[in-house]
Amino acid sequence: MGQNPLAPASPILPVSGYDGTTPKGPWVTLTYRHNKTATDLTYETWSSPDLKNWTLQSVDGSTVVNETIHPDVDGDGATELLRTRIKVDPTETKRFLQLKVRKN
Repeated sequence: MGQNPLAPASPILPVSGYDGTTPKGPWVTLTYRHNKTATDLTYETWSSPDLKNWTLQSVDGSTVVNETIHPDVDGDGATELLRTRIKVDPTETKRFLQLKVRKN
């Protein structure tokens, strides 16, 4: 993801969150760095209600949305900050997220 994973307080790890204010939500979110120069990588967001059964979250623009938070995080044009929002039922008490990065 374009950073040293051994550096203290390295900002390269994905961050999950809950968004109850964006319209048509509530949403769980996964924010992560995307290296635009690594064209041989595929980024996938997966979710699970129980850590046993995982589902690939395919972007549909309605219940799963990808958005660019910052187009050039490091100022060199190589890395952008992306967020995936996944609509959840307001009564749902648990939702787990993971980011899978695969080499094509």
